[in-house]
Amino acid sequence: MTFSSAWQWASIEGHAVLAGPDDPQPWLGPADLPSLLRAIFVAAGGQHDDSDNFDAVMAEERRLAVLVDPVRVYSNPATPTESVDLEPLSPAAPAANERGSR
Repeated sequence: MTFSSAWQWASIEGHAVLAGPDDPQPWLGPADLPSLLRAIFVAAGGQHDDSDNFDAVMAEERRLAVLVDPVRVYSNPATPTESVDLEPLSPAAPAANERGSR
C-alpha cells in the first residue's frame, strides 16, 4: 500500500487482511466493526462529532478495514530539496527513536 500527500509518500509491504461487511473475520463480530472503523479513523488523525452518523455512513458505503502485518516500510526523504541516505529496515533494526544521534 502507498499513501501520498503532495510530494510526500510512504509505502508499506506485508500480509494484508480485509475485515468488513463483505469480508467477515472470525475474530470480528458485525457489532464490533463500527468501533474498529472509528478507531482506525481517529488513529489516522480524523475526528467526527456524531458517531451514529459516522457508523451509518460507513455501513451504507460498506467500508472495511485493511489490516497489514508490516514486513517493509519506506518513504521519500523528509523534504523535497534534502538528500538523505536511508537505511534499509530490518526486523532487528532499532526504531528511529531508539537510534543514537548521528
